[in-house]
Amino acid sequence: MRSDHPVLRGGAAVLCGVGLTLPAALPAAAAPPTGAADTAVTATFDRGSYHVGDKVTMTVVVTNKGSATAGGVRLRNGGFVGGVDWAGGPPDPAPFNLAPGASKTLVAHGSVSSAGYDRGYINDLLYFAADTGENRDRLGDNFGRPWAAVPGGHGTLVLRAVESGDSRAEDGPPVTNVLVTVTDAVSHKVYTTGKTGSSGRLELHHVPASRYEVVFTAPAGWRFTPDERGYAVSRFDEPVGNGTTETAMAVLSRAGESAAPQQPAPSPTATATATASTTARTTASATPAPAGAAPASAGAGSGLPVTGSASALVAGAGLAALAVGAVAIRTVRRRRPRFVASD
Repeated sequence: MRSDHPVLRGGAAVLCGVGLTLPAALPAAAAPPTGAADTAVTATFDRGSYHVGDKVTMTVVVTNKGSATAGGVRLRNGGFVGGVDWAGGPPDPAPFNLAPGASKTLVAHGSVSSAGYDRGYINDLLYFAADTGENRDRLGDNFGRPWAAVPGGHGTLVLRAVESGDSRAEDGPPVTNVLVTVTDAVSHKVYTTGKTGSSGRLELHHVPASRYEVVFTAPAGWRFTPDERGYAVSRFDEPVGNGTTETAMAVLSRAGESAAPQQPAPSPTATATATASTTARTTASATPAPAGAAPASAGAGSGLPVTGSASALVAGAGLAALAVGAVAIRTVRRRRPRFVASD
């Protein structure tokens, strides 16, 4: 697989996770300059929801919106859809040319695997661009982001708030009454809200497998402890897989207190490690959103490993941050689809 765009050289496995939230990070497209090609990509699945074993058709349309011929248009990154077994064949279509105003439609076929059920969805991020004639400063619409749900799986989401003057602390005294808002990163609908209990924890059980944005809100008299570069992390990206437990932890300090001195640390790599868990605690309730929110509890047990993705810490917000933060829940069989031109 080749990757010609500098912010996409992290690998196709990373790209599969970021298609969910990437659109907001890309710059708005302006009118193409005179005499330049301008390829744009749309990618869709034939259905919005699937079950394991269902047939999948992915359609990709590449259009040249510019006033010059786009030469050598090709798939430069992507084509590794997590949760889909594709028919064998060439990893990507042969390069093709597009005259101004012309489009080319590519189609790939496969079937949903059990990995799609475990993740709760199938998705991809496909990056097409021309070898010649295209303005490389205008690549915001060169990405196709197909997505579809694979419902049925459920996991657990554990949310923690601790007190420490060191943002890298893995434990500390619990902080109560920290408001937590959990939003489905795909539908952008609030899944549930709640507050941490006396143990500084809020546990959500039977959470539909998907990706979630977790936002902590500090109560009066508290602030989020900044790291060595001044970032105060309160927002996390959490992929919840079937039968797994994910933990996001916010570190707070009392307002007015100085943060503890911290040694410079290497640029962080946001991770999201899914670990199986059979622990269930039901001692308090969160305030669920109207549509099927999971039961929540502020459990009193020992802390779980921190697996949240501190996306706000990653330098260079936007595409680079999201690309680094996306990690597959489980090892997923990813075979690039065989694209067939329909014209």
